[in-house]
Amino acid sequence: MSCLRWPSYGSPDARKPEFCAGHAPAGSVNKKKKKCCVDGCRSTGTFGSLDDYRMYCVQHKDITHRDLRSRKCNEEGCDKQPSYQSFKG
Repeated sequence: MSCLRWPSYGSPDARKPEFCAGHAPAGSVNKKKKKCCVDGCRSTGTFGSLDDYRMYCVQHKDITHRDLRSRKCNEEGCDKQPSYQSFKG
């Protein structure tokens, strides 16, 4: 019986994922998530310019880069992550 999970991992030189996390051999890398654009860095990119995509990890981000992965508050001009939700009752 074959695994029913979606593949996300593969060898570093593979073009597309071949294995799920549970069946990935040692040395496999996540092929679904974009990596930091700094050479040699294998961390996932989370930060970037507001008009761009996630290019940098927390270690290589610049002070002008913003977290593009996490949700933001709905209030205009607020860059904080939401902690509360209002309920209409």
